Amino acid sequence: MTFSTELRSSYKKLTAPIAFVGGCCLLVLQALNVIFLGVRSPGPVFSDLLQLGLATLCIVAAYRASRVSETFGRFSWRLGVATFAIFLSAQALASYDNVFHAPHYVQWVVNVLFFFWLTPLGMA
Repeated sequence: MTFSTELRSSYKKLTAPIAFVGGCCLLVLQALNVIFLGVRSPGPVFSDLLQLGLATLCIVAAYRASRVSETFGRFSWRLGVATFAIFLSAQALASYDNVFHAPHYVQWVVNVLFFFWLTPLGMA
């Protein structure tokens, strides 16, 4: 076993549980938000923030997976990173629009980004 193989295996062991636990916590918070707050005043904003957190966690997890993958896997995971980055930017703009009521062209950009966010994943 070479040094790089040991580093990769220890890297996998340390990062996977952290991402899994973080994702589970964010999903539980999202479920509690939907159950208790729903569409009342702080509910949608809190939901938007949780979705931003989940998208960020997906980007970090996909990037870390790309770091320990071989060539083809690295390419696929990087396309996954691009996919979640597009989703994160669309969600951030939508959250901005929900809170500050942005101009009409921001809504158009949000719609285009939400429509095409799965394109890099389809390329994979």
